[in-house]
Amino acid sequence: QQSPITGKMEKYYSPSKRNFKRAISVVLSLFLLAGACGVMIISMNLQGYISRADAEVWGENNHPLYFPFFSQFAEEGGLFDANSTWKCLPIILLRAIIVANMNQKYSELAVILAEWENHETQRGHRNSIILKRVLFEAFDAY
Repeated sequence: QQSPITGKMEKYYSPSKRNFKRAISVVLSLFLLAGACGVMIISMNLQGYISRADAEVWGENNHPLYFPFFSQFAEEGGLFDANSTWKCLPIILLRAIIVANMNQKYSELAVILAEWENHETQRGHRNSIILKRVLFEAFDAY
């Protein structure tokens, strides 16, 4: 397209194409964030934060995030007994390793997505990466 300032031909990238790519990036990021939330929910069951004891509060309906298969490991005498000082440590360490790994992989993906989105400026490119990482890591950490 012709530059309105210099009158010379310049490269042009359609804003609608850029916005479409941004939308795809958002959907992909939300999908990966849902996976991170799944890891967190399983971890909370394995650590005993969500357990059969919640039945008193929820009545006949189980807690919506309660998964008996995972929760059984946190029960007294279980593999990751939540009341034991030492038995609960492996699952805590495993979750920390998984979260660190997911953050590192998503950090790499954020750069790839920002490149693919074809931002007009370096500042826009950097801001895209920062926004993606902050949102992902903030939600992933809890």
